[in-house]
Amino acid sequence: MVGHVFAYPVAVVWAMASIPLAIHLFIDEIDLLPDEEAIGQLVVRRVVWPAGAAFVLVHLASLLWAFAADPALGFARFLKALAGTAAIGALLGIASWSWLMLR
Repeated sequence: MVGHVFAYPVAVVWAMASIPLAIHLFIDEIDLLPDEEAIGQLVVRRVVWPAGAAFVLVHLASLLWAFAADPALGFARFLKALAGTAAIGALLGIASWSWLMLR
């Protein structure tokens, strides 16, 4: 349950972090779309993959805790995996949004 609860904010971080890259990689497709709603849908379809991967990764990391022989060690491993996934997403987000705003 704890892994599921923490998976949502980590997935949101990864979704927000991947928006600039999605815009950059698919700008030619975006330019052909007729309205803002279609653009938003395209970007959402592109950012759901990294967000979904982070969501699944946190769930898998919670298995380190759930099936650990030593619950304290399993919890520590879960926290390290959770913090690492969140930190990498946050750093990539800072870098990608900074790159987008400073271009």
